[in-house]
Amino acid sequence: MLRLRPGVARLPALLLASSLGAALAGCADPGSGKPAPLAAATAPASSGYAELLRAAKRDPASADYTALRLAYARSPDYNPLLGGEAAHGEVLRAMNASDWAAALSRAQGLLDQYWLDGTLHVLASRAARETGDAPLAAMHASVSEGLARSLASSGNMRSPATAITVINVGEEYFILRMLGLRLVRQALITENGRRYDRLDVVDRGGATQQLFFNVDLPFSAYGRVLSPNGMPTTR
Repeated sequence: MLRLRPGVARLPALLLASSLGAALAGCADPGSGKPAPLAAATAPASSGYAELLRAAKRDPASADYTALRLAYARSPDYNPLLGGEAAHGEVLRAMNASDWAAALSRAQGLLDQYWLDGTLHVLASRAARETGDAPLAAMHASVSEGLARSLASSGNMRSPATAITVINVGEEYFILRMLGLRLVRQALITENGRRYDRLDVVDRGGATQQLFFNVDLPFSAYGRVLSPNGMPTTR
């Protein structure tokens, strides 16, 4: 996995990790084993993805990112293969070379294709700041924080019962990046008829822990976007 050289994009990641960590700490009752309710799980069907996306782009600070994410997962455009780490390579290479204009251009081009990639918004925020575009940097930072808080609202990841609900695997890596965690191994497990990614991770201090993500939504769409040989279908 491509990584930033030391110091690149570290400040926004640390700031977001702090807010995300605080959100995760209070999003579920460890004693009850019950996750906090997913706020927009019952969002009206009339709240279409395109409409919510336009509203979020107009005013990122007040957007309902849970409703937006879930509306995307219900839309015919839903593709759980988007938002993965592979899409970030060119942006990270440009940032590591301090080519901030190129990094910003590439990040925004990718976000035009899939706007819900939290990691890309973090990278775009840093690149925009380095190019002197403070308002654009603030916008991308607002979106990345909104996406992180949306994810944190669905669980604390300590068990399958309090797993975070994701719409693609990229959201799992977004959380790991924001919390400064390194993936050691991943396993797909099933419990009570639901699918979960169980991630063994290590923090910066060397401590290990297991995190759980509910992956029912992406699995519900894999059959549509993958051909019988496991390759992405063309649309």
